[in-house]
Amino acid sequence: MVSQNGLSEFTHRPYEYFWRMTPPDYDGGAALGLQAVRQHFKKAAILIQNSTADTGTRPGIVAALKKNHVKIVSNLLIPGDANSYDSVINRIRTKNPDGLIISADVQTTSTLLSEYKSLNSGNVPPVIVPTGILGTGFYKAVKKLMGTKYLTKDLQLVGTYVDQSSKAFKLYA
Repeated sequence: MVSQNGLSEFTHRPYEYFWRMTPPDYDGGAALGLQAVRQHFKKAAILIQNSTADTGTRPGIVAALKKNHVKIVSNLLIPGDANSYDSVINRIRTKNPDGLIISADVQTTSTLLSEYKSLNSGNVPPVIVPTGILGTGFYKAVKKLMGTKYLTKDLQLVGTYVDQSSKAFKLYA
């Protein structure tokens, strides 16, 4: 079985014929946190959708930010696909984060960005999201909400790449 499952229990392959092509969720979260460090965030807000696919990234994000002395001004677990996140956004924007780290689906992320823009006089700090959100619907939604400049300048994507020339991939093949 070949999987892109990031659950940590699969980190130590207990099954002879199970191959995970991507790193565990914790490592993906650490990568999101390290991107915030690379972007010189001093204060970051973390927004994680309450789903198995997203909550696994949270410990890695927090660990990477703390290790690199980035202040976490908000670390919220939010429901997916809510009609409004006004109260969440109001809690965050008053803390003036340098950036947001969001791990959520397209609908949730779009709603968060739209309401942040509306409630914060059109200003939204840079955002870091995992590449798992990618698809034509995501780009279309963000471009419509935030504009091309925001999409190309203030939105950071962090994800994994499977090197098919690697020793591990050749062994798998």
